[in-house]
Amino acid sequence: MGTLIVAHPTNGAKASLTARILPLAAPQVDRLLDLRASLKRLQAEERALTAELVGVLEAQGLRALQGTRAVAVLDQRTSLRVDPELFHRAVGPAAFGAMTVRVEAARTLLGAADLAAISEATMSPVLRVEPVALGVA
Repeated sequence: MGTLIVAHPTNGAKASLTARILPLAAPQVDRLLDLRASLKRLQAEERALTAELVGVLEAQGLRALQGTRAVAVLDQRTSLRVDPELFHRAVGPAAFGAMTVRVEAARTLLGAADLAAISEATMSPVLRVEPVALGVA
């Protein structure tokens, strides 16, 4: 079992509640690590298998392939990429309410500090789960 490091609250009632909850929750950290690793592995496997089946269907000129429990159907998806300038010309200033800015691309054009100055920041919790190096004290 790993080492649990806790910042102890100064309020006595909270401290006793924390002491009861943390031993129950600590194993969930390891479970979450395992689940996230499994999801990554399964997603990679799903992408590879999808690409393989698409290749087989295309090479054979087929639209579908039936297994024992499922049928795979090769279909088409249409994705639109709207030209922002033409969209703005078509609808005027109301276009800005429908547009978004890709932050990564905007940083290359404006720089992080300038972009932050004209942006609205929102905070949301994020839970990083990192493996513990075994045998390190």
